[in-house]
Amino acid sequence: MDNSTLTTNCTQAVKLLTEPDTAGAFSIMFVSVCMSCFVWQIVYLGLLLRKSYKPLYILMFVQAVGGCVCAFVTLLTSLISVSCKFRLIFSIVTVNLGDVAIQTVLLWKAYICNDRSRRLLTIGSIPLVGILIFIILNCTVGQSQTYFIAGVCTTLYPTWIVALKAVMDFSSNLFLSLCFLKVVYRHYTILGSSLQKALLKDGLIYLIGAILSNLICGILLILKVMGGLTPILYTLDWSLASYLIIKQLKGGRSKDAVIAPSLAIPNIVLPSYHPNTSYGRSMSSPLGCSISTCDDLKVRHDMESSGKAAWDF
Repeated sequence: MDNSTLTTNCTQAVKLLTEPDTAGAFSIMFVSVCMSCFVWQIVYLGLLLRKSYKPLYILMFVQAVGGCVCAFVTLLTSLISVSCKFRLIFSIVTVNLGDVAIQTVLLWKAYICNDRSRRLLTIGSIPLVGILIFIILNCTVGQSQTYFIAGVCTTLYPTWIVALKAVMDFSSNLFLSLCFLKVVYRHYTILGSSLQKALLKDGLIYLIGAILSNLICGILLILKVMGGLTPILYTLDWSLASYLIIKQLKGGRSKDAVIAPSLAIPNIVLPSYHPNTSYGRSMSSPLGCSISTCDDLKVRHDMESSGKAAWDF
């Protein structure tokens, strides 16, 4: 660490010492609220897991537990002697692994709705690898300094590292959400089904909510509006993104009973081919379903099935 960086950190540390104790109390209250959100998510996902051990439920349950533990460790530093350095590293790892879990869900939904496009899967995996690289950068080159002041751990962080994370989160959420919504909207214009409408609505809610959260948190962190306590905003950003994903799961389950019948193709059996009959000449079924119509029903069924698969992973 050069002299200029050391001087800057010392100056900021002295400034933190002058901050009122109310800032520490506010941060404890803030993190407690976020922790309660994660507890609710754990309970809800636990109830889902009792009914079905889907990989999506397991993944979201694990990341919700990670968010709860992360918030608990932050609160624990105010109660007992816990190293602020440990709290910092633990938060960096858990927050970013939570992002990986949420981005994996988004990637899966986009992958399924785009006919299992391997190109999309490859491109969409780049942000996931980028987050893992970011964890290493944040713990080495972009390492922050942390101090125990006014009953809480405060953090002095380089501005570029939070700006980089904001850009990564924003870009990944925007790309994966648009890939998903583009296909869902196209299917909705063709089918007009309640499933596609639900997917479109929930996808838009996540897109708007997650991107606004990324932008606001990124700007506030760059401006350091709460001084060394500003990084606690990551906990809020994480809990919000997790809630929006779980909201889609909740919406998908509530519509399953209504949507399921629409996925069935009518049991249409084509007659044997007889060239001297009108059936043989027209190649139509007893129900009046021509070959082209049956193909159209198959396409519609595939669209509905791909939409339902986005819920059912």
